Amino acid sequence: VPVEKGDWRNLSRASGAADRDPAWSPDGQHVAWFSDASGEYQLMIGDPAGVEPPRAIGLPGPAFYYQPTWAPTSDRIAYTDTDRTLWILDVASGRSTRVDGDAYAHPERSMNPVWAPGGRYLAYAKRGGNQFRRVWVFDTETGDAHAVTDGLADAFSPAWDASGDALYVLASTDLGVGS
Repeated sequence: VPVEKGDWRNLSRASGAADRDPAWSPDGQHVAWFSDASGEYQLMIGDPAGVEPPRAIGLPGPAFYYQPTWAPTSDRIAYTDTDRTLWILDVASGRSTRVDGDAYAHPERSMNPVWAPGGRYLAYAKRGGNQFRRVWVFDTETGDAHAVTDGLADAFSPAWDASGDALYVLASTDLGVGS
């Protein structure tokens, strides 16, 4: 819905589908969301005016998908799936690349990717063998991921500062994983 003087728009135009998790591109040119209108979830990318039909992009497999998160450059989208896999989709090609995965199922889905300003780095949290989460950073230029917390505390919710030079995390140093 426009902020001032405007009407809402139905971008998906699919009454019998589960359309969810809309996300604006940082450049304001597109909206991305997940839709099961085809029978399997796809990532849809549409123009905010709703003039052109949205583009449907196939996803890696039959799963439930979460939280499309645009890179600041509006050329990639990070998302996760029910298999606890983190993906990055190249918007131009429609190709998804596996970044990492969380080996432990937990009702609290915690990967929640966050792009650094500039879009080179992607931070996220995943569980270790002790069930504490560690914060990881993926470098899109090198394809390398490395942990930035040590696993001795439950670390989560990474957030970049505006310059992209510092990464803040929440951590609990007295969490006891009980039986």
